[in-house]
Amino acid sequence: MKYFFLRCLVALASVLSVGVSAHGQNLSWTVDILDHYTTNVTGQDTGQPGIASAFFNNEVWVAYLDSTTCVGNECNIQLGNNGGGWLNFINKSYITINSTVITANANPALSVYNGVMYLAYTGASNSNYVIATADGQHWTQPLQVAAGFSTWYSPSIAAGPNSPYVFLGFMSGTTKTPIICTVLYAANALTLNACNNLTTMPTINYNPSLVFWGDYLYIGYSASSGNCLSFYRGNADSIAAATASNINQVAGAWNPWTTNCAVQTNATPSLAVFQNGSLYIGYRANNNGKDFSVASVTTQGVATEEVMNYGMQGPASLLWVTYSAPDTTPAAPYLANFYTYEGGLYYSWAE
Repeated sequence: MKYFFLRCLVALASVLSVGVSAHGQNLSWTVDILDHYTTNVTGQDTGQPGIASAFFNNEVWVAYLDSTTCVGNECNIQLGNNGGGWLNFINKSYITINSTVITANANPALSVYNGVMYLAYTGASNSNYVIATADGQHWTQPLQVAAGFSTWYSPSIAAGPNSPYVFLGFMSGTTKTPIICTVLYAANALTLNACNNLTTMPTINYNPSLVFWGDYLYIGYSASSGNCLSFYRGNADSIAAATASNINQVAGAWNPWTTNCAVQTNATPSLAVFQNGSLYIGYRANNNGKDFSVASVTTQGVATEEVMNYGMQGPASLLWVTYSAPDTTPAAPYLANFYTYEGGLYYSWAE
């Protein structure tokens, strides 16, 4: 089993035109910096070690499986935040609920909405759970989701302004199509609203990635046919009620690359919406080098695309951040990405 470490890539975000809503621009990256405070990371049964990321309480948070704690396929989920500093995630701990350390057998997922951070994970017997915290220390009781479904690989999670629900994505182990669940947070507790298998969508290779962009919920995935980087989208207003019929309205293929199957990926892609209105897509190329690429797109197609020339071992995790350091006025925008490659798990951002 191969293990990986946390490193950082840093870039200045002034190269992005945040005032232009229709176009993205290339990012400018610096050399990588090793985070000396991290423990080893493993992907366990996914075979693709990755890291979850979120911006919460003016800090960047990460979550991943700590390979030094594994018993069988179950490993402790390591949670860390940068404590106001960009280079090292010095504040790290395990998540404990009712005196029990939370473990998982696949990459966890993080999302933040209305001042609450959500973490989704796959535990024993491939059971799926979600927990939430309003302060980063005290968590809700685990809520099991997708209990009636067989699921493979890691969970995904997203929340947006057009729905009171948090959306979770899984890959069905039976039909190989996305499963979408919705949960609601209130009074320091989570409740399950609905889970549905989107059997009208094409089959996928890994768990689907989710993001809210404008009026739509976007579902990104590696298609079973040709490993094509592909997307479906559904109107966020129509699925706000999150009933079974409305969730299944997530339909309508959308591909920013005009040539059919012009881009292939052999891992779950990552989606992040930048302040300038562009959608950024991070993905691992389907080649021997497993190169990491980042593309910025509009609803009409690709605006920019660049290959980072790092061989990734796991999926990317893009994150939009507006960070205000104690000595920084005004707040500076960042586009962060977390990804694994040969020799390290890397953190990067653009300013």
